[in-house]
Formats: sequence, C-alpha cells, structure tokens
Amino acid sequence: MDNKYETISYFFIISFLITIFLGSVFVTYNLFQLDTLSYILSIFGLIFLILYIINKVRVKKITKIEILLYLLFIISMLSIIDSYDIKTSIFGFNGRNEGLLMILTYYSLGLFCSTINSKYIIKSILNGITIIGILNVLYGLFQINLINISFIPIMDKWKYARGFLGNSNNFALLMSICYFISLGTLLYSNKNRQIIKYILIVIFSLGSIISGSMSVLLSIIITSIIIIIFRIKSKINKNSIIKLSVSFVLLLSFFTIFVLNNKNYKKELKLFAKESITIISTGKIDNSFGTGRVYIWKNIIKKSFEKPIFGIGIDNIPLAFDPPLIDVVSKLKVDKA
Repeated sequence: MDNKYETISYFFIISFLITIFLGSVFVTYNLFQLDTLSYILSIFGLIFLILYIINKVRVKKITKIEILLYLLFIISMLSIIDSYDIKTSIFGFNGRNEGLLMILTYYSLGLFCSTINSKYIIKSILNGITIIGILNVLYGLFQINLINISFIPIMDKWKYARGFLGNSNNFALLMSICYFISLGTLLYSNKNRQIIKYILIVIFSLGSIISGSMSVLLSIIITSIIIIIFRIKSKINKNSIIKLSVSFVLLLSFFTIFVLNNKNYKKELKLFAKESITIISTGKIDNSFGTGRVYIWKNIIKKSFEKPIFGIGIDNIPLAFDPPLIDVVSKLKVDKA
C-alpha cells in the first residue's frame, strides 16, 4: 500500500506542478482564461483530498498541523454565510478567481502533502518549485528589458518583473519561497554541488529584487539576520554561518547594484525610507503610505464592523463598497485588500 500510495502521490503532485506552470504560461499568452485554470486546479484539490482521506483511514493518526488545516477549512466555509454574493465567494471575483474553491484547494494540497514521507517525493516537489522559479526569473528579466529577445513576444512588460504570474507581488512571493528552499538546500544538504546551490541563491536573489517588492526583500534580510544570530549563539558549525553570510552579501550586492541603476527602484526606496521616518518620528500614517495600501486597509477595517462575525465574504470587496473603493495611488477600483 505504501509503495502504491507513494507512486500515485508522486504522479499527481508532479502533474499538479506541471499544470500550474503550463497553465500560468497559457493564461499569460491568452491561450485560455484564468477561470479555466482555477477549475482544473480545483479538480486536483478534490483528488488530493480523496488521497488524504484514504491515507487517514489507513494510518489513523492526526498531527497538530492537520488540525490547524481542519480549522481553516471550517472558518473559510463559514465565511460565505453572510457574504454579499455567495457565487462570488465560492468561485471568486471575475478576473481573480480566488474564491472558496481555490482556498480549499490550497488547504487540500497542504493536507495531502502532510502525508508524504518519501524523501524522494519531497525532493522532487522542491526541485519542481525551484525549476518553475528559475523559468519565471528568466521571463522576468525579459519583461524588465534586462535581457532583450526578439523572436518570442514577451507579455506583461513593466518596470518590475511579473513572470508568468500576472502580478509582481505573486512573482515576489514565488521568489521568496524559492530563495528559502535554495538557502535550506545550501545549509542542510551535503557538500556536493556547492557551486550550483550558490548559483540558485544568486538567481533567486536577483528574482526577489526585480519583483520590486520591499516586503519580500525585508523578510529575506530580517530572516537571514535572525538565522545568523541564532546560529552564532547556538555555536552551530562555522561553515553554515559562512554560507549564510555569503548568501546575505550576494543579496545586498545585487540589491545595491540594481538600486543604483534603476530610477524606479531608487525613487520607491527613497519614498519607503521617507514614510518609515515619518511614522517613527511623528506617528502619522498618511493614506498614501504603503503605495496606497494604508487607505485600503483603513476602509476595509471599517467595513468589517458591518459584518463582524462571518465577514463580507471571500473576494467580495468589489461588491461591498457603494460607491466603489478607489485606490488613492493607482486610481483603480480596489478588488483586493
């Protein structure tokens, strides 16, 4: 049973990763719609849930992480009770498709992965995510014209990279995941292929920077500093501290080079520093701070008091405001908090 379950698990998890990547490419090039991809991924979510249940019937053991995911399942489903539009809550707002169906797919994937013990499958998952990350970095470099190409049309060109994810914040999230996978591989794996591991650190350091996300960069920097301090205090081998320090220096070096050669980045960095100083020195938080997010959050918090128990419903923000909530920076209608 173990071998059969692991074989089936391996097949579906690799199929899922391939579907996510190819699906994101197809959506980027308008070969099919985002809702089509979300429905396909939801089918995978159902399969993962069935596989998880089969495993639990056999193993009869539940971990704390699984209990947490059960609670998230329940809370997410309760959120549709008082939503402005149940259909939107389930399938997501048009053009986003991040409703209850997709959220439960994520949780099903989490439950399914909690049953995987095979080191080979775990390594395959990490390698799959890493490969997807590398391909997105490469495409991102084309998008910001850091590398020019003429024989392939490049979609979603902008001042920051979006990869095949349609959004620079989603791209940044993938980069942070891939960066820490690479860092963990560098720290905890054997001494073979050290050069390749450092190359991955370089690739995902660059990817994190070209995403334009200050939050991702700060999280990587702060986390790296905490790990270095922890390892020094714990007197863990000096070799790992050197690896961490080299990775940290590489990230800061690329960041410095990119800031010095990119007007948009330099401008946003100065704005970020100015806003931070204003908040610390005066305690004042202007609506435009955080590229307009402060204004959005203030309004969302006010709106939450109207439905304090179950909330307004997943992906229901565009329906909750009349007149629509407008982003003070982009002047566009807000559909995400």
